[in-house]
Amino acid sequence: MSIAEERTLRIYGSLRTAQLERLSQMDPSLMWYLDTRPDFDESLIDLESPPVQMSLREILLGLTKRHFERIEVNEPALVAQWKLLIPVLLILRIRGFLTRKRSTVVSYCIENFDPATIAQQRWGLSERSARLLAWIMLQLLVRGSDRLAFGSRGSQHLYESYVGKACLNSRSRLFEALPSRCACLSDAHSKRDSDGVLFLGAFVNRKGILPTLDAWQTLQGIRPETCFTLIGAGSLQPQVESWAVAHGQVCVLLDPPREQIHRALRENSVLVLLPQKEQLGLPILEALSHGCEVVTNSETGLASWLAAHGHEVLPPDSSAEAVADAIAMALDRAALREGSLKDLPTTDQRIEADHWLATGGSG
Repeated sequence: MSIAEERTLRIYGSLRTAQLERLSQMDPSLMWYLDTRPDFDESLIDLESPPVQMSLREILLGLTKRHFERIEVNEPALVAQWKLLIPVLLILRIRGFLTRKRSTVVSYCIENFDPATIAQQRWGLSERSARLLAWIMLQLLVRGSDRLAFGSRGSQHLYESYVGKACLNSRSRLFEALPSRCACLSDAHSKRDSDGVLFLGAFVNRKGILPTLDAWQTLQGIRPETCFTLIGAGSLQPQVESWAVAHGQVCVLLDPPREQIHRALRENSVLVLLPQKEQLGLPILEALSHGCEVVTNSETGLASWLAAHGHEVLPPDSSAEAVADAIAMALDRAALREGSLKDLPTTDQRIEADHWLATGGSG
């Protein structure tokens, strides 16, 4: 274990594959987590410095015994992780007071969904009680943090509505969460299908899979040559598979390995994701990094950037006909350019955000 790793700790309530993929480019650190997301790929674990799964009690006990200069935790607006954030922050501040060795607490923030709404749904609170609880929690957690890096303007505006701009200005910076060009584009020789459309995400209502299927049926009436690939898994999987059997030129891939996902992103021209509400939409970031056109709605945190750079951003209640027309326009545009590759930064902005969280500098 390196000295650099001893200085930094990341504590996540839920660990996912995308976090593992970026670790090699981020500042060296240890990682503790409670559980994993459904997409977790153990093959990406660095065996020399693997993340450690722990109970909440073990995490809190570990924090009382060891000092870390910097500790990254889940963002304050993530309601599902309040049960982790509050005791962790409390332990850190008590330990810092007693030992006179204060840890810097940082977070990467992309939540785009109002925590009051989530709290109301999760605990059956009245609207007024849920908003008061969310206000108290964000006041405590934001003011208890030292640096917050925002991945989208939508998330930044959400936090401002709870704690105010003045509170954030002294401790935050915006890093529009754009990826860089994926390295696999240089190493691979896949040919892009000019009629290829891709859905990548969980087969659940929240990801808009059913409206996407409806739009596909309409699209086939105006672009019968189009091919459709669906990648994912979830509660609506039986319905998706039955639908695919009844329609031609449709391929369903259930939780394929990462290499196959990268190949699908290289080979298709358009990604469709119509979420009910999304932080950023990891499939959107992956599509951009592979040169795909994107068809989505205004519920994603990157909606303003996507619209400004020529992608299709629709109202959330758009009809199947409107979505089909947007896909057709995206396919036409894909024949003329490689998505927004030329608009992407040379370095992944999540990595840039991590460097700033580590140093607080201007880099």
